[in-house]
Amino acid sequence: MRIGGFYKLYEADEPVDINKKLVGTVKDSDTVTKKKIANLVSDDSVKDSILTSLEKTCNFSKAAATYLYKLIMDGDNDLTKFSEYLKDRTIDASQHMGEIKNFKIFNETTGINDPDTLKELMDVSFKKSPSEGPGENYMSIIFKDANRPRKHGDLEIGGQAVELKGVGARLQGQKGYGDAKEMRTALSKACVKVAEKVGIKNYEVEDTGDVNYWNIGPNNKGGGLAINFKKIAAAKPKEFGKTAMLNDACAEISNAWATVFKDVATKVPGYTAYFDGVVGKDGSIDTKKYDRALLCLSYTYYLSIENFNYFCAVHNGASKQPARAGNFLLIPSDVETFMKYYDKGDIIVKTRPSFTNDAGSQGGAIAISI
Repeated sequence: MRIGGFYKLYEADEPVDINKKLVGTVKDSDTVTKKKIANLVSDDSVKDSILTSLEKTCNFSKAAATYLYKLIMDGDNDLTKFSEYLKDRTIDASQHMGEIKNFKIFNETTGINDPDTLKELMDVSFKKSPSEGPGENYMSIIFKDANRPRKHGDLEIGGQAVELKGVGARLQGQKGYGDAKEMRTALSKACVKVAEKVGIKNYEVEDTGDVNYWNIGPNNKGGGLAINFKKIAAAKPKEFGKTAMLNDACAEISNAWATVFKDVATKVPGYTAYFDGVVGKDGSIDTKKYDRALLCLSYTYYLSIENFNYFCAVHNGASKQPARAGNFLLIPSDVETFMKYYDKGDIIVKTRPSFTNDAGSQGGAIAISI
């Protein structure tokens, strides 16, 4: 029990020596309290070793290293074991790629045994903009050849940039993105262009004016885009139903997204084909195919801007899912691999883009989780 910065020693018949120092009396079976006391009275050499490793090896600032040391010291952890581990980190990230695992599998090796400490290490952030995602600092500590980024990315492992995303994190960087609420106008213009291509001049777009009208998802069956495409298809079924016309309609969706992905024409060759197969002959929107197409385009564009080598999704127990806290999925960054794990169900769409007045650039980004 901690009282006023000191640990209360539970009464026992015999004194207990820890690290050859008499610290009071405590029940011999109370290993938790003994370990906390042991951390408090650990040799300065252990503390110095940990701080040096965190600063020199893991690339933390002196202030951050000190904070992390105190955080770990205050938990039910083995400081001596942790100190020795930092001198020779053996957990190879490449041996833990390609499947969802949990960070607790590393507890025995690292000496970080306290679940509360692990959670704090998962959530700790030393900067506000952009904020650090769950697990960034923890992974910088435990993986062999890992460190806080010296070039780019959220952390580096073996000099390779790793991009981390937590629960509901959006696939969007700090540059190259437009205002999401402009998508309402862009999708409306797409409908006019499609109408013109099937021979309807001066098409009047149906729009209720509701800020959510142009949002696209399974609950609204494609929203305003589907409503207008169906209207056009009903007026010109023969023309609209041709394969070439359907591909043109899908390409107009891609062109509308160029409003958000400002440099997509140069960053993603062939971007206009990403939504092929999304529009049906009756003008309906296959929202499942749409989700996949948008996720693929979003990730491809994001990767082209951020240029990272590995992608890691981390779950910190958010969204009322504490059992998933500490889960992580580390994979190579290529688009094919990323989409394979989406198709497998390991990566999921958490939140779809929103084009309301409050959307801003973030609103146009798809959010994911594992």
